[in-house]
Amino acid sequence: MAEKEFVDGVIRLFVDYARPLADMIRDGKYDWVSKDITEKNFPINRRSNGEVEMKVFFTEDLFGELRNMKSEEIPEEMDKRGYRPAEIPETLAYGAKYPDECPIVGLGFVWRDSCGGRYVPCLGMWFGRWGLGLGWFGDGWLSNCRFLAVRKS
Repeated sequence: MAEKEFVDGVIRLFVDYARPLADMIRDGKYDWVSKDITEKNFPINRRSNGEVEMKVFFTEDLFGELRNMKSEEIPEEMDKRGYRPAEIPETLAYGAKYPDECPIVGLGFVWRDSCGGRYVPCLGMWFGRWGLGLGWFGDGWLSNCRFLAVRKS
């Protein structure tokens, strides 16, 4: 794993928002990727390329204790700290740089499937394999989950 360069818990990474999603995924060298993670399902919010400040929040960081959380609570708590949930280009940039961090959830865009289920991209190890999967937005999250956030500009 690449050593993180933290300053007050903040990581600075370059994000290229103009690259195709398939190229961003390829950079992560995932052993497997959910077939539903496509540009159609997860459109890229085109922004200026550049370095962004990211932070990984644990439940304890957001709520002062380790506990399970509802999906809707997390962005509200991030906002209070000057952050927003990471979108897929930011989540993939983080995953390419730090491939053994898990689970990392990017709540910046919620995809709704044809049955109405809501899903977000998750980086993690499943059965010993590094992957890019989908987490169900509706159930909430266990206390061991981590959430990637980007400082609001």
